Amino acid sequence: MIAKIAVSAAVFAIDKPYSYAVPRGMDLCPGQRVAVPFGRANKLTEGVVLLLEEGSDSALKEVREVLDKDPILTPLQLKLAAFLRERCFCTFYEAIRAILPAGLWFRTREKFALTEDRSWKEATIRKAGAREILDLLEQLGGETHGDALTALGLEEDTCREAVAYLAKKKWLRADTEYLRRGNDKTEKIAQLTASPE
Repeated sequence: MIAKIAVSAAVFAIDKPYSYAVPRGMDLCPGQRVAVPFGRANKLTEGVVLLLEEGSDSALKEVREVLDKDPILTPLQLKLAAFLRERCFCTFYEAIRAILPAGLWFRTREKFALTEDRSWKEATIRKAGAREILDLLEQLGGETHGDALTALGLEEDTCREAVAYLAKKKWLRADTEYLRRGNDKTEKIAQLTASPE
């Protein structure tokens, strides 16, 4: 099985549907996002499946990972993306990004930090899991991400209730960060440190 994929790393000059082999056991549908190796360096990049067809896939690179359980684009939206590509002189992937909601390209991460109030050290805390969260935060320098709290082994509900309790007591501050799912292209800029004179 061969998948024709619009790759995010393809610039306008080389924009076309690229062919990738679908590994055995992987279920793909047009409209799903996938991770594929691209270029000579085989750098993992995001793409969207446009079409599936039968054929010899022996010389093709394989799709590495399916990013969405269900298709995020309908066949009609894929046709719209093809129309936008021709009409607006953009890449297929850029046209797809214009169709989809912005929230799809971001993920959230909880960040927790101790406040200046350290009265919790002498206080009697009766909420299950709250003391463990405060001790962990203190060990980690006062702040951490939500992933670290799972290392405590608390149940999800217990952890959520303890965080809400600590935030209400103003011993803990909880913030939500929005991170891009893909990597942005960056450019290094150099500047002289010495005076030009």
